[in-house]
Amino acid sequence: MFKNRVKKTISILAVSALAMGLFTGCGAAGANAGDAKEEESAGTIVVKDVKQEVEIPAEPKRIVDLSGNSDMLEILGYDVVGTANSDASPLEIPVGIPLALIGVPYFIFLMWKEGRKNGQ
Repeated sequence: MFKNRVKKTISILAVSALAMGLFTGCGAAGANAGDAKEEESAGTIVVKDVKQEVEIPAEPKRIVDLSGNSDMLEILGYDVVGTANSDASPLEIPVGIPLALIGVPYFIFLMWKEGRKNGQ
């Protein structure tokens, strides 16, 4: 009976700790702590981020993002001409495709060569 009581107490404590961790993680400690904010003033827009404030012209002609955070500028509606973000590359070929294009014919050739060698 004592073991069942201990197991029940431990399971209640574990569920309580899990629930507290879940609710604490979902809480809003600072309503817009990670969000970018915009303020317009005299032809420029000041974007406040977690790291710093950036002043952008209200109607920029071209934007080159050197920070690698071009996603934030695209969300704000700006067309980014160039970026240091490596994920923004328009064309990425997985390594498996060229390897398969070379490897499969070579494997078939080796199988054909081995079959001729054994007289099949």
